[in-house]
This record gives sequence, C-alpha cells and structure tokens, in this order.
Amino acid sequence: VQDDVDVPLLRVQGQVLCRHAEELQMAVKMYATIYLLVLISIVFVLQLASDGFTDFFVLEGSSVVYRPWTLLTSVFLHGSVQHFTSNFIALTLFGFALEGLIGRRRLLGIFLATGIAASVASLFLYASTLGASGAIFGLVGALTVLRPVLLLLVMTFFCTDATTRPSGFCPSSRSKMPAWL
Repeated sequence: VQDDVDVPLLRVQGQVLCRHAEELQMAVKMYATIYLLVLISIVFVLQLASDGFTDFFVLEGSSVVYRPWTLLTSVFLHGSVQHFTSNFIALTLFGFALEGLIGRRRLLGIFLATGIAASVASLFLYASTLGASGAIFGLVGALTVLRPVLLLLVMTFFCTDATTRPSGFCPSSRSKMPAWL
C-alpha cells in the first residue's frame, strides 16, 4: 500500500481544493479576509435577528467615553442589506488582493487600525456611525501605496433604481450608485 497516494482530501462540486491535510491547514490559516467576511456576515445576521443588537454596538459620540468598545464594534455593523453587500464585495476584492501581498497579520492590523481611525474621525462628523467602509478604504489605501498602477476591473450587478438592463449592467449615466461602490 502506498502512503503518498493523491487522494483528494477536500472536493467541492467536483473540483479538488486540496489533496493533503497540510494544504487544508495552510488554506484555513492563510486567509484573514475569509475570517473578516464570516465575522461581518455573522454580525449582520445577529443585527437582523436581535432588536437591540445594533444599538448596543453602534458608535455614538455622546456615549463613546462610557462605551469605548464601540470604536471597534461599530466597524462590523451595517445599516442595510445594500450597505452590507457593498462592503462584502469591496472587502472580498481588496482584501484578497492586499492579503496576497502583505499576509494575514498585516492585513488584520491595517483593517483594525484604519477601522478604529475611521471611527474616531467620524466622531467629529456624525452623531452615530457604523460600517466597515473606513477599514476597507484603509485596505484600498495600503493597496494603492504598494501597487500604485494595479488595475482591477470590476463590473457591478447592482443598481439602486429601475434602469437595470437584462445583462445586469448599470449604465452610469442613469444609475445612482453609492459612493462606496
């Protein structure tokens, strides 16, 4: 009996993702972006399922001294399905691109540091705030510094009005896209 037989350890829809336990462990350890995506997804489901969840973790300028944890927790909250979806797509796109360059620990450090910095900055502009947009812009900024000529082609399939064409493309002259898209 051969010990080095290439038997797939993990197969999804007929495609082999890894053949050895070491590859699976490396894949699980490798992507902080996946952990962030899972975390914001779980938090969003909790927001939808529990009435007081968002209120407890949202950043409010008037109570930040008594609730300092909200500088961080507000980063993982989202105000609507569109807000969540937009940040999810942006984090997927820019998170994986940046993580491949700097690794998972640095990516998490930049995400958390810029998320908290955006929370602090928003205290001067808004009475309350939530969302990962500041942290994601931090990732975009880091990616821009590291790869200033990087070209990412993105086609959006979301429109905020009724001008969607059959292909799902939103013509920029008639659609109203949020700034974070």
